[in-house]
Amino acid sequence: MLGARGLVHGIRPLNQLLAQGCQVLYVDSVNPYPQGREGYSFLLYPTASKCIDRKIGAWAGKLVAQGVIIPYLRWAARRFKTDVIHVHWVDCNAVYAEQVGGTPVVVSVLGSDVNNCFLPGAKEGDRQWVAQALRGAQSVIIDAPWMKARCEQVAGQALHTELAHLGVDTDLFRPGYAQEAVAWREKWQVEQNATLFLSARALDELYQHELILHAFAKVNQVLEQPTYLIFKVYNQVDSAYRQRLEAEIVRLQLQDHVRWVEQVPPQRLPEIYAAVDFVVNVPSRDTFPVTFLEAAACEKPVISILLDSYKGTFAEQVFKLDSNMDAMRLAELMLEAYEDGRNHRFLLEEARQIVVHQFNEQEYITHLLKIYKDLQTCLF
Repeated sequence: MLGARGLVHGIRPLNQLLAQGCQVLYVDSVNPYPQGREGYSFLLYPTASKCIDRKIGAWAGKLVAQGVIIPYLRWAARRFKTDVIHVHWVDCNAVYAEQVGGTPVVVSVLGSDVNNCFLPGAKEGDRQWVAQALRGAQSVIIDAPWMKARCEQVAGQALHTELAHLGVDTDLFRPGYAQEAVAWREKWQVEQNATLFLSARALDELYQHELILHAFAKVNQVLEQPTYLIFKVYNQVDSAYRQRLEAEIVRLQLQDHVRWVEQVPPQRLPEIYAAVDFVVNVPSRDTFPVTFLEAAACEKPVISILLDSYKGTFAEQVFKLDSNMDAMRLAELMLEAYEDGRNHRFLLEEARQIVVHQFNEQEYITHLLKIYKDLQTCLF
């Protein structure tokens, strides 16, 4: 398994495979388990020096890197007698894995890896690497139906895709955690009867935190009871972005109404959902986010932009969505959600049942192991 640069998108499947008794060689730039685990082996992924990229260019640098990385992966595959190579994140590293030979390759599309190809100013060289990786994989895992056409458009051909979402642990993510919710509100120094809106996505421009902040400013002016906005600090991509956001908070005079959530162990994330009243989600592009599943499993209302990747999913039935989103419209939806109050309860219970039966982690790992087995059958 080639991880996703330490991101949870690679670590969660790793954990699930280990829990099933699989032997996993995890190759990444970060070792999530330096103390080791049963069935777990780790190799550091070799990376090309940035100075090489600066001297000869990123595209040429990738070509040079092939001369190191491909033999390294071939050696690892032989030494550990690898049955399947699973790559999380589609880029040149997936292409390198496909050059190992004799071993089927599965690639998991995480969203931005493919969606970035459609951005204005996207580099044609990067798009070609993604296209080559998609064409060379024996199976492409997507987490939203809409992504199939997206991937095939980049690849320029039909692809064998499997729809399999990482899902959530629905025993962990559930309603409840009342005492923990009280403790978090005390930690944040907010009133127990306050209304809390949570921005649960990574601190990156992609997730338009400034738009959420401006909408919250309008909501805060209307609601008479104490109201707060919670931003998640961990998974921060750009420190300058947080500084800009903090400056805007000061300009809007919202310092007393914004709180920050530092790094939280994954097993404690349901406590955060329990402590808030609403989840706000406004990315400029996305696949189908695990945030939706976590919130639904915890029976928390979600206010979100409606992207193409969300269409045809249960989110349209149970969340407040609108495809035309600016700060004013988002504020309107936030106020509507506040006014609805308990009227969402039945739909949220229904949403949880959908997640329990269709998006729990066990469904994902069962599907993933079937993909591996089918590829092995085809290979032999």
